[in-house]
Amino acid sequence: LMSVSPDALEEVLGYREVRNYGFGANWYSRQYLEATEALFFENTEKRAVFMGITPHSLTYRKTVQGHFMELSAMSRQDAFLDVHFGALVNFFEPMSFRDAMQGLFPSLAPTHTVKDYRTDGWVKVHKEPLELDEVERYQELFKERKVSDEVISIIMEFVKKWHAEGIRVYGFIVPSCEQMVQVEREMSGFDEDAFAADFKRAGGTWIDVDVDVDVDKYECIDGSHLQDTGAIQFSKDLAALIQQAESQNAVP
Repeated sequence: LMSVSPDALEEVLGYREVRNYGFGANWYSRQYLEATEALFFENTEKRAVFMGITPHSLTYRKTVQGHFMELSAMSRQDAFLDVHFGALVNFFEPMSFRDAMQGLFPSLAPTHTVKDYRTDGWVKVHKEPLELDEVERYQELFKERKVSDEVISIIMEFVKKWHAEGIRVYGFIVPSCEQMVQVEREMSGFDEDAFAADFKRAGGTWIDVDVDVDVDKYECIDGSHLQDTGAIQFSKDLAALIQQAESQNAVP
């Protein structure tokens, strides 16, 4: 959604056309993975899926949560209104006095965030100054729910299925700030080494992203999501690693 730019991937992987299926607060539910298959290219032998993994995306949720699930629960009429008239509806939504004052006098706002929603589904975000407010929120989130073995099992089922269909599947960890990485490692219950091993056994290709080194290189706007320049750089670096993996496996 914010971390991997399709344009930046295509700039390096010029032999691929990239489609994006990222959603806010998403998790790897069976419904989401099944819906993803509708985007697969037909009549081509060189298909691939790039799966960005975060501990949060591996947590199970009983209720409808995440933008994909919310949109899936909408009626066709509500979805149409949301897509075509969302900006108009948002314009007339109630606004607090504080937000109104900051809208009239931007210098009063403690932070300034610009979001550019691209037609390919990527959101280019620039925020000043940077904050770490998401770190505290995820600390509370991981107290309530941990990484789910059931969700991981669903992912491996689809990786195995796609691999059997001749689709190359790449998995990677989405980098975030050092503080967030620490929270994820200590509180989420995620075992990256075990997950990567299962991913490979299912037929996937695991791309090692050194988050301990790269968190400074890929600047975070809030402790979780990547700043626009960091996201573009990460996308290009990820594409180069994928290109390297494909060269080693003789994929043209």
